[in-house]
Amino acid sequence: MEIIKSEQRIISECRDFLSSVETNSFLIAFSGGCDSTVLLHCLNKLKKEFKLNIRVIHINHNYTKESELFSVHCKNICEGYNLEYICSNIYLDSDSNVEEQLRNKRYDALTSIAYKNEYVVTAHHFDDQIETFFLRLMRGSSNKGLSCMSMLTKLNNHVISRPLLNINKLDIKNYQKKNKLNFIEDSSNKFNKFDRNFIRNEIVPKLKKRWKGLNSVMKNNIEHQRIHSIILDDLILEKLNHIYDKFSKKLSISKIKQENSYIQAELIHKCFLLENQISLNHNQVNEILNNIINTDKDSTPEFTFHTFSIRKYQGFLYFLNKSDNNNNYNSKEWDLGNDLKFNELTIKISKLKELGIYNFLHINKPVTVRRREGGEKIKVNSKFHQKLKKIFQSKNVPIWEREAYAFIYVKEELIAVYGPNDIIISNTRH
Repeated sequence: MEIIKSEQRIISECRDFLSSVETNSFLIAFSGGCDSTVLLHCLNKLKKEFKLNIRVIHINHNYTKESELFSVHCKNICEGYNLEYICSNIYLDSDSNVEEQLRNKRYDALTSIAYKNEYVVTAHHFDDQIETFFLRLMRGSSNKGLSCMSMLTKLNNHVISRPLLNINKLDIKNYQKKNKLNFIEDSSNKFNKFDRNFIRNEIVPKLKKRWKGLNSVMKNNIEHQRIHSIILDDLILEKLNHIYDKFSKKLSISKIKQENSYIQAELIHKCFLLENQISLNHNQVNEILNNIINTDKDSTPEFTFHTFSIRKYQGFLYFLNKSDNNNNYNSKEWDLGNDLKFNELTIKISKLKELGIYNFLHINKPVTVRRREGGEKIKVNSKFHQKLKKIFQSKNVPIWEREAYAFIYVKEELIAVYGPNDIIISNTRH
């Protein structure tokens, strides 16, 4: 009787999911294990009812000796269902952070193969949620992290969907038995050197043995974390609207300091997440607070994480994406026939005409555009040249932004300094 109820729960959950989403096209991630085997069977059973377009993808991790056998097994199952089957191979780059590497590569493969209108479907269930909770707890995640996975999330401009997320592992096992579904066990699931496996194989069984209602308790815990995360999100976003300039990507330090320390930390965390889609941990946020916001030791201290950084300049915190400058031009000749793409800038002819210097440049060609080297001067009146450094300072242009300006020369005379938000023009007659 319980086996029949398990089957009914899973079919009902999948029906509710299919009725609520905005597509009928799905790319199902199929490992060949028990969970994805049940998911694939159930969705295929509902295929006619919901007029589903189903493709199946198996990610071959090439990590164990059985990898090729898994691929063959998955292909045979899909042929039996008469479903389109795709196998995508991924490989480790190194022996470090194996779990994270494979996870990232797996999702990259799934989202690169999914069609624009397809939802990627995974077989995550509630027992996976519990494992995720403890994993993130041990990594010091915020309440947003502890709210774990959602049924629908966006990744690489694709929707990742998890129809079985509210279903317990026991129901999945019962469904598999009821329908006599063949599946394969991945031997790597027993490798307790991986954190998730350790929690799954060693920690959760002991907790369930002591607390029989663990799943129910954890469901409440995760829901509490989700609600608290939403409330905090709303509060922090409201405060950010008053202290953060999205256009120039700068945060007012004086206004941050008016808040309590725990609010300061959340403001930094949220701002970095919004700009870079990266969640900083508690220690990283404290480093920014202690070594950048609350220090006067360095005029422009910097916090760097991957290709992103945070810098302080004249009372503001700037959030930067550090681009790779290896391929940038140092100098380029310009015939003024079309707009010029110079590194990160596009110098527009229409703008130069508007400022009244285009004709002068055209008549006095050749024109050269150069990167800043330092020490440049520009003519500010009929007698004097002034250092660009002084002009930048007077305009409150941060040091790192000065490198983005394009210096426009006629012969060796600096005529204009073209920046992303400002243009400085020489007083040379033009």
